[in-house]
Amino acid sequence: MKNHPEQQSSSGRQNRKEELKKQFYKTKEQSRAEYEEQVEVVSVPSAYGKLFRNISLIILAGVLVVLGIFMGRELVLDRQSRENVAALQAFVAETSEEGEMTTAEIPEQPRSQSAAITGSQQAAPDDTEQSAAQDHPQPETETATETSTDTSAQPLPPERMEKYWQLYQRNNDFCGWLSIPETVVDYPVMHRTGDNDFYLSHNFDGEPDVNGLLVLDKRCSADGNEDHLLIHGHNMKSGFMFGGLKNYKDPAYCAAHPTIRYDSLFNTREYEIFAVFLSSTNLADPQDFHYYDYIQIDSEESFDAYVSSVRQQSLYPMDVSVEYGDDLLTLSTCDYTKDNGRLVIVARSR
Repeated sequence: MKNHPEQQSSSGRQNRKEELKKQFYKTKEQSRAEYEEQVEVVSVPSAYGKLFRNISLIILAGVLVVLGIFMGRELVLDRQSRENVAALQAFVAETSEEGEMTTAEIPEQPRSQSAAITGSQQAAPDDTEQSAAQDHPQPETETATETSTDTSAQPLPPERMEKYWQLYQRNNDFCGWLSIPETVVDYPVMHRTGDNDFYLSHNFDGEPDVNGLLVLDKRCSADGNEDHLLIHGHNMKSGFMFGGLKNYKDPAYCAAHPTIRYDSLFNTREYEIFAVFLSSTNLADPQDFHYYDYIQIDSEESFDAYVSSVRQQSLYPMDVSVEYGDDLLTLSTCDYTKDNGRLVIVARSR
């Protein structure tokens, strides 16, 4: 018996439907297998990536902790340095109220801080020593091997400034006080025979200090009784020590703060700024003015040569007359706009 054509057509459609259904599930299974295979392949590098990310986060956290400890330590040391200087400033201010000059017996053997400090305290950090040595290079004929002095062989005159005398008794390397009115510059100045570096990294009591103190050049006389004084100090980012001198690049600031005062143990001098310039300690560079070679100005010719060079180097002109016979004061600090750069301020006595 033959099937009716409509029954054959219905049966064919049913078979076709079954084939399509089987093909669909087969394709679905293949897709699932391919997906799982891809996931398995990708999961391996993803695991490594997660591990690498975790390790990176741990390292970053460690770096931040170390940086925080370092910065915290620097802040503590800076605060201690400022407190030490503030104590000296308070002592001088209090003693000033009791009288400027006095006549008294000089101790036969005053204590020498230079001779008293030994061992590890005498060794400044390498980078500090290098920076300080570059700040005042010396002629080849000059030696700087002497690092201590016995001030008992250099008795002080009977007349002295009482407010500084007690500081001198505490440390014989103390030689004066530098201040610029209406600025933060108000600091003791130290002088150590044959050594410009020590007090750039130590405090008044010879302890390591991040800011150091101001230093009268070793070629100058500690009593300050000379025609030209050169004083060094660090350019601290905080503005401490000579960090504020960079403001003198602005002529308006200089016009508002033209006066520098330097007190030695025996007298007070006021100076008026007449030049601000940039230089460096690159001895091989003929373009840089070697201002640090003019410590002893013993003739009118050398005086005029120094003043002329200083005026030519100045960042801006200043209407301040300078004549032979005027005492000169030069302040020197680092300037970071050039290699081994220096910012220099020169003033003459009023």
